[in-house]
Amino acid sequence: MNSTQLDDEPMKLHEVVAATALVVFACASIAVAFTAIATCQYAGDAFKRIRRKGGRDFPR
Repeated sequence: MNSTQLDDEPMKLHEVVAATALVVFACASIAVAFTAIATCQYAGDAFKRIRRKGGRDFPR
């Protein structure tokens, strides 16, 4: 096998920063997606509860 010079070079700083930024962005995207799903689920449950009680969920 021919070994290239790229295999022996350590990663450059800008490559490390880019890879780290990509991982952080991916984790943040997953967190935002789960938050949106949970918010929609909570709002849907709240609307069902309000409709089930005939719109009188709050004391008058």
